[in-house]
Amino acid sequence: MGSRGVLTKRQRQILIGTLLGDAHLELNGKYVRLRVDHYSPQKDYTFWMASEFTPFSLPPRIISRVDKRNGKTYTRWHFSTKSLPILSEFRNMFYKEGKKIVPPNISGMMDNLSLAIWYMDDGFRRRDSKGFYLCTSSFSDKEQKILQYILNAKEEETQKVSISVHLHLPMKNKAFYKERYGKGLSWKVRFITNASWKEFLFHLLFPIGLTI
Repeated sequence: MGSRGVLTKRQRQILIGTLLGDAHLELNGKYVRLRVDHYSPQKDYTFWMASEFTPFSLPPRIISRVDKRNGKTYTRWHFSTKSLPILSEFRNMFYKEGKKIVPPNISGMMDNLSLAIWYMDDGFRRRDSKGFYLCTSSFSDKEQKILQYILNAKEEETQKVSISVHLHLPMKNKAFYKERYGKGLSWKVRFITNASWKEFLFHLLFPIGLTI
């Protein structure tokens, strides 16, 4: 658990992973706060992450939105942290001119925990194989190459994980996807077959002795 002025190592790794994924750091007055949103199927994951940022996090709450196009109501779970000076360091690293980026020194910042959180935010399993997608279309080609290098390096660190990484475009409407979304990062993890999010985190974190 972090103190009022310092993030723990574990909190820093979770923050790095979720900033590569769906989370945002926004200026709120003088200081910076973390904002996290996930749809209802990831409610448990959202509550887990909020608890990990104790004592900085505010209670999760549900947000509903009606899609005017089809009249359907969509819900998501949201939590944010208090506005904190300690988060300014990460906003300076992960944002340039208001846009989220991949820090050039990201390879020295990540461990298995941040990788697991990144996957939980922006990853999903491929239906045609044992591989997994990581959605990275918001990043530049250069930034995606950095992420590709990091994932390939993970295979050298441990024999428990076998990873092959390549930039991937959907086969259907490839020109449309390339123009609108850019490239996505595809990667394969040997020991994952049909795991729930808790099982995935357990298998990924077990080699370094972390638990959820």
